[in-house]
Amino acid sequence: MGRHKWIVGAVALSAALAACGTAASISAAPGAASGRSAVDTSGVLKYGQDLPTAFSDNFDPQQVSNDCAFTELSLIYQSVLKQEGNSKFAPGVAQSWTVDNPLQITFHLVPNIKFSNGEALDSKAVKGSIERTAKSPYRTSLTVIGSIDTPDATTVVLHLTKPQAGDVVQAMAYLDAAVYAPSSFDTAATKPVGSGPFTLSKYEVGQLISLKANPTSPVAKDYKLAGVDFVQVGSGPQALTALKSGQVDLIDLTPEAYPAAKADPSIGISRGQSLDYALIQLRLNAAPFDNAKVRAALEYAVDRNTLNKVVYGGTGQVANQLFPKGTAGYVKGMANGYKYDPKKAKKMLAAAGFSNGVSFTMVTLGGQPTFERMAPLLQSQLAAAGFKVKLQRIQASAILQEFYLSKTANAIVSTNLSNGPALWNNSLNNYTPIGFVANALGSPAADTVGPLVAQADGGSYDPKVIGPPMQQLSKLVMSQGLEVPLVFQTRMQAYNKARVGGPPKASLGACKSNLEGVYIKK
Repeated sequence: MGRHKWIVGAVALSAALAACGTAASISAAPGAASGRSAVDTSGVLKYGQDLPTAFSDNFDPQQVSNDCAFTELSLIYQSVLKQEGNSKFAPGVAQSWTVDNPLQITFHLVPNIKFSNGEALDSKAVKGSIERTAKSPYRTSLTVIGSIDTPDATTVVLHLTKPQAGDVVQAMAYLDAAVYAPSSFDTAATKPVGSGPFTLSKYEVGQLISLKANPTSPVAKDYKLAGVDFVQVGSGPQALTALKSGQVDLIDLTPEAYPAAKADPSIGISRGQSLDYALIQLRLNAAPFDNAKVRAALEYAVDRNTLNKVVYGGTGQVANQLFPKGTAGYVKGMANGYKYDPKKAKKMLAAAGFSNGVSFTMVTLGGQPTFERMAPLLQSQLAAAGFKVKLQRIQASAILQEFYLSKTANAIVSTNLSNGPALWNNSLNNYTPIGFVANALGSPAADTVGPLVAQADGGSYDPKVIGPPMQQLSKLVMSQGLEVPLVFQTRMQAYNKARVGGPPKASLGACKSNLEGVYIKK
């Protein structure tokens, strides 16, 4: 989507067949005859979340700077499309779409949709939302939209200035294409009006986001909750304590809390392999990482297997390339590459003219248990390879300003959020001129990365089309040390089995939610 992605909550800083409907249909889950397993039609799910880091204190899709606000905003707004699994997109307010060519995309909207305030959600509303959100400095995928036609109430045609239809389709399933009522444009920051399954009922900054069911939503039938309360809890073990005490019903489960959750029979755990991965992101436009030989040595200076075992409890997958097994971008021949070899890394640094090693400052996210545990372990591993690392702890809420914009430090331990079908998206964002990260940190490989991204970004998600250039791109990024992938992160949620039914399904990645079919038991 050509945008920055922040790590928040346990990760970074990174959307049901829409059919015209009326009132929400709430019924017992299949096989639930009676008693506690039946649906409580007035049930409100208490979702524990570290709100100061996971939410931007803003409900306006144009203004929001923290991508993890998508967890809440995707329940208030519908986007033009939604992501379904890691391999395809599905209808949102658009029931169908065609990539007419790499410069034109046509969307056909579900007819007769209304916003929660009764306004018509038609092609003009979609056009107005996209054009307004496109003014945001964070939604850079929309900058290639040159004009939008609305030949009738249910047709929207996007005309692009560059052949990046694939990236724009991806953006249509995200915050970029959240559709909001035209009458709410000036007040969306505090009074959001969408067509999603819930509406905002109450907001207490840093403490509570209370949503109530929107019975007029076209996707209301897919949700069985009368409301969702996002309740402030700390992340990691603190969140698990809140779950066990009954303060909340569901949490995003971090690796350090996983063993204790697994050992408790009252707690259910849902797991799913996302494409999210932890990495070291480098400031490529300044020393020492403007030197490709120094960067290349970094790839052999981290012990990915140990990180997975110690930090992630073995729940993740070693990331010695950009894409995990099962994706079109995965390169089987790289599976055993880039193993931890501190002696080799030292020799590479010496050959590059740094026989006494290299010193740099690396940012880690304060208050985030996974990264707090990872940082000193990385520091130790890197030291054995000749890299002398000073750790700088910055709160997640300050990362945008203090690292990306103010040029603090040389590197950051971060997370690239899942792009699902758009495998090229992180590289588009990180290494080509359209990307926020590329502009903030530099992109010495834009001339070589760009053509590979362009091959995949034509609007087709056929693995045979996007696989070959992404495999080449992965080899290129690793050989030049443009980033240091660490671990592909399994997404996990923990819930109170006595209260929550469905059961909940793990989200596709951090900063997303999947509450379809989830209910509170009687």
